[in-house]
Amino acid sequence: MKKSPFPSVFELIREFVKALDMKGDNNKIDELVKDPFAHYRNIKICIEEVICKPAKTYISEDAAHTLQSLVLTLIESYVELVRTNTVISLNRDELNEILISHWLIPNLKSYLLDIDDEIFNPKVTARCINSVIENYIESSPNWKDIRPSLSKDEIDRISYWKRGEHLPSTAYINEISAKLIQKQSDKEEQLALSAPPEKIKELLHLARMVDYFSNKVKPSQYSYGGQFLSKLRQKQIEKSKSLPAYTTSLTELYKLLDPKNIKPENANQLVKAKLIKIEGDINSTGHTDRHAWLIELFKARYNVASQDFKKANTHYKKSVELAIYRVGHELESLIQEAFVIAALDIGKRPDKAFLSQLKGLSILFGYDIPSVRPETPSKNFSDNVEDWEIDLFKSGANAMFPSSFFFNSFNWKNEVLNKGPMLATMADFLDFKPNFSG
Repeated sequence: MKKSPFPSVFELIREFVKALDMKGDNNKIDELVKDPFAHYRNIKICIEEVICKPAKTYISEDAAHTLQSLVLTLIESYVELVRTNTVISLNRDELNEILISHWLIPNLKSYLLDIDDEIFNPKVTARCINSVIENYIESSPNWKDIRPSLSKDEIDRISYWKRGEHLPSTAYINEISAKLIQKQSDKEEQLALSAPPEKIKELLHLARMVDYFSNKVKPSQYSYGGQFLSKLRQKQIEKSKSLPAYTTSLTELYKLLDPKNIKPENANQLVKAKLIKIEGDINSTGHTDRHAWLIELFKARYNVASQDFKKANTHYKKSVELAIYRVGHELESLIQEAFVIAALDIGKRPDKAFLSQLKGLSILFGYDIPSVRPETPSKNFSDNVEDWEIDLFKSGANAMFPSSFFFNSFNWKNEVLNKGPMLATMADFLDFKPNFSG
């Protein structure tokens, strides 16, 4: 399975770690990146461990607070971006090109404007490190006195940084900063630099972070006018000019498996045959990753209609996992369906592990609020979902999947329907219509 178009929030955090060249507990973030259902409570903990703690060591306490606020603010904005934009037709590379140049870099620079409105000017495409060196080091009153004391290797490094040929490592930034501090202390009567060396050190680290992302795109691609959405729509229109032949069949299959629609007498065999054919057609065109989540949803609904809730639950798990960071607002409706099936007594009990994962996703993307509030991530079901919520999910079964949806005669048991209040918004979720070309 290829990567989702949007990186996960933990992938984004890991990129900040790389951008800052921090040597924190990277095993922690790597494990979270591997888990598509990584708990939202890990976000603040992770930022503290892999960004803030190293920043306190390598830069300063103030810089650590700045970075913590910056990353949390961007994560909050990013989650909203993911939640509201369907990117089914794009792959990771295609989306990253737009995401970095038209969203990430402009937002990074805008946030850092208060620190230095010249170096982090969103309208300037020059490398930030070059601006720090020119504005704060080479323009200083006594740079001519300091430069001869630097080794050829140190002078070469500064030249490479200015030209953007290399990004300075944390060790090199701190080494140069230490020399500048020493040289300033030797000049008791005259200020050796245009700003305190500690500030220059912080600016170099922040500039490195911005330049790390700038190096991933061509300068000609920069746009600092907040044009991400328009660029995204433009790219999607280009991709949708020639819809694949299977699109019509995909729509027909969706209608057959729509819980609101009355099925023909031969629906079981018809759906099964169409599902096999369309899966083959999608695979043959190389669009498996684009529609895998939807095929799994079809299989889940097919098994619900066949009254095999255990198998349906397995396919809902796969569908949700594939849909995260891909389907935008459609994820909410998918999660609601999955909630209902996972809450049923599959085997001997509800699928509490999956219910906890679904609850975590719902809170991350703003579909729900926490019903329990432990400060740290927990695998204990009671720390994520309360028992009354299971009854609530069960109570939506009949509204989500009415008796007419099933291939054979079926009625939900009274004990399922009578537990908990009905979901007031269930009718809204039944209007779920996937965008096949987004």
